[in-house]
Amino acid sequence: MGERSKQSSKKLSREDWRAHYEAWVSSSESQTTYCERHGLNYASFYYWRTQLSQNSDRAKSRFETLTVPAPQHASSNIRIHLPNGIQLSISASAQLGLVSDVLQLLGVSTC
Repeated sequence: MGERSKQSSKKLSREDWRAHYEAWVSSSESQTTYCERHGLNYASFYYWRTQLSQNSDRAKSRFETLTVPAPQHASSNIRIHLPNGIQLSISASAQLGLVSDVLQLLGVSTC
């Protein structure tokens, strides 16, 4: 597309309008000045600018926000191997008093 080319707005394809739109975006010209310089009908340019910018916005919004659930950790257990061969597996979330009571019942001295 030459800078001085005069094009009839009615004969331009979508891709031609896209090229004009992108050229206008990268220029520092007003829409009116760009249209006059390229022989474009301002109303047609405005229509295509709206169409192309909406499509661009839609393309950007194709991504959706996902909520990722927190990872579920395997239950943490405390394993105690007593000298008499007894093995205890206690949930790490168990109350300390309960653990102490169980150890006392088994005859294990606690600190």
